[in-house]
Amino acid sequence: MTDKQQLTILITAIIATALLGLAWFIIWARKRQNTTTARDILAGEDRIGLLVDSIQDYAIFLLDAGGRVMTWNKGAEFIKGYRAEEVIGQPISIFYTSEDNKKGEPSLNLEQASVHGRHSTEGWRVRKDGALFWSESLLTAIYDSHHRVKGFVKVTRDITERRRIEEQLSSDITRTNEELRQLASHLQNVREEERASIAREIHDELGQQLTGIKMDLSWISRKWNQPPEDPLQQKITGTLAMLDNTIRTVRRIATQLRPSILDDLGLVAAIEWQSQEFAARSGIRTQFQSTLPELDFDPRASIGLFRICQESLTNVARHSGAKNVWISLDCIGEDLHLSVMDDGRGFNRTIRTNTLGLLGMEERATMMGGSLEIKNSPYGGVAVEATIPLTKTIH
Repeated sequence: MTDKQQLTILITAIIATALLGLAWFIIWARKRQNTTTARDILAGEDRIGLLVDSIQDYAIFLLDAGGRVMTWNKGAEFIKGYRAEEVIGQPISIFYTSEDNKKGEPSLNLEQASVHGRHSTEGWRVRKDGALFWSESLLTAIYDSHHRVKGFVKVTRDITERRRIEEQLSSDITRTNEELRQLASHLQNVREEERASIAREIHDELGQQLTGIKMDLSWISRKWNQPPEDPLQQKITGTLAMLDNTIRTVRRIATQLRPSILDDLGLVAAIEWQSQEFAARSGIRTQFQSTLPELDFDPRASIGLFRICQESLTNVARHSGAKNVWISLDCIGEDLHLSVMDDGRGFNRTIRTNTLGLLGMEERATMMGGSLEIKNSPYGGVAVEATIPLTKTIH
């Protein structure tokens, strides 16, 4: 229920309570004030009754302390289907479903209103003909001067159509989100396939051509066979050194696009290699352990888990200030569990920002049917834990 809807029904309930309270006051005044004529009192009661009775969008009626109907307006007749003579004196339970009555909900609602002054509910209610409607209700207690419950004001509105629209909107949003997730998954798979293709082209074509050029220059250097101080020999030597650097750069770029070890040796070997590369590049001590045999992982699951590990290590290097990192890949029950923990600065949930890196990891885990949790690690830093069902990761 939105704040606006709560405010609307609260205002209506307050008005109804005030009107019905005024009616009670008039009855009391009739007994206590001999100076007021019976005709004036009855006229006041009639005016209040007409005002409440004229409200047709809301069922507004009084209950006694035991929860039996005392008054009935046209709105109540329109919404619930009962005429006044059919319902006055009946318990409030006749408006509830059999399931709610078995759970004692009518009595519970009265008790909550008695204790707290008012109690709002939403749920299925029953019309006279047995048809169900979705009700939005506010039950307000009426107290005497000793704060004893004398009765209740019940305000009810039929919001079946609104609920149907909300459910339709919710269903549409859910379907749209699922379609967007499928599209994101498709785009992610296309991106990985393109990266793999580019990596192969760089490694096979460009790498081989650079290696061929190096071999030709080495052959020229041997044939020229001049002292090292010879200008042409120096140029050849310098060019060979540049070629070596270029070949290493090309291999690094190809590996970053798609590590060939992932396709050749599998996920466990690839994460172990990644941990060694990270330690050598960052200077952070990195330990990897896995009790998994090398299973036949689905290629999409393998690259997904590898990218989660890769992004986690990138975040450690950029933000944590850690000295140690622990990586594990194991089976826990029916799930595959990847954990990356560090002993860095830790993680403050109150200032967490939804960066693209974190969102990307979460989305990858979701697309594999799993989940990703980011929390404080037992070593004082951050722990990234991805949990994926084995049925989604193994052929």
